[in-house]
Amino acid sequence: MWLAKSNAPERVACGGVIALVLLSPFEALQPLLRVPGQSVSTVEAALLCVFAACGAAVVVSRQWPRVALADALPWAALVCAAVIAALVAPAFKSNAVHMAVRLAIASVVWGITVVGTRTEAGRTRVAFAALVSGTFVSVLMIADFAGVPVVSHALRAFRTGVAVVGAQVRASGPFQYPTIAAMYLEMAFALGVGLLAA
Repeated sequence: MWLAKSNAPERVACGGVIALVLLSPFEALQPLLRVPGQSVSTVEAALLCVFAACGAAVVVSRQWPRVALADALPWAALVCAAVIAALVAPAFKSNAVHMAVRLAIASVVWGITVVGTRTEAGRTRVAFAALVSGTFVSVLMIADFAGVPVVSHALRAFRTGVAVVGAQVRASGPFQYPTIAAMYLEMAFALGVGLLAA
């Protein structure tokens, strides 16, 4: 059985990171699920699936993936400080708790990434996924800027409209804000350069 292999948690974590890299640009405006005080978006649903898959891999393989204590302690300290600060916040406590939870989720994503990219093959796969995703997003942005109707129509599921600054259209592709698109493409470009160098 594939999950019974000794490195199953690492393989599942690597697959999870790849899935998140490929899906993260495509967060739909309409949430999949609404619960009191929270809505679950398409990317958050993918994140929950990755968490569940990684947890199942750990349970089935009976191996807890190792993360260096020196690397994990700063994250743990930051999350603990955020939780304590949120719990004693004199105002906007629910907002503060919400942000502390988001920070805790980010720390789990970090841990999954560390486990999933422990090997050179894992790092290469994740970098390649980022390059593929960045390329696809770039093509969508160019097609949207060129006014291809089917692309512009499809992108309405992910953003409220076209971003314009002065007379200039700012490309955002499937992202809600052009700045997020720019940061994502910068990271994909950097990882692509790393792949070329390798």
